[in-house]
Amino acid sequence: MEETRNSTAYCGLYCPDCNRSKAELFEQIGSLQQSLSVLNFDKYARYKADLGSSEFGEYPTFLRVLNDIKELACITCRDERNSSPCKIRKCAIDKGLAGCWECESVSGCELLAPMFKRHIGLAQNHHAIREYGIDNWSGNRGKHYRWD
Repeated sequence: MEETRNSTAYCGLYCPDCNRSKAELFEQIGSLQQSLSVLNFDKYARYKADLGSSEFGEYPTFLRVLNDIKELACITCRDERNSSPCKIRKCAIDKGLAGCWECESVSGCELLAPMFKRHIGLAQNHHAIREYGIDNWSGNRGKHYRWD
């Protein structure tokens, strides 16, 4: 179950649940951006906008949003290539913990407080990791996003 261990973030989130971990999505965005560039689609969009298709006037906004989405791509925090300045990751490593679920201060942690607000299943994840172990907990995880 090394996959589960490697996909368990120090904070207790399960990386495959997160949109930011979907490498295929970011590859597709890159391919779309490249295709649009090769086609000089910006000029075509301007042409269409000049003909009265007002939606095409928003093409530059579309490109900015597409680029912003692409920049969300994430490398998991357990991946040795990750150089993220994540304070939660640093704290767990500095304390010699496999993750926040091992910390005595987890329920009152200032670093995790925003995470508990955004990810309503995080406390359930911590409980499941403690109960089933880091290699076997993922089938008992909480909701990742509020809309799940």
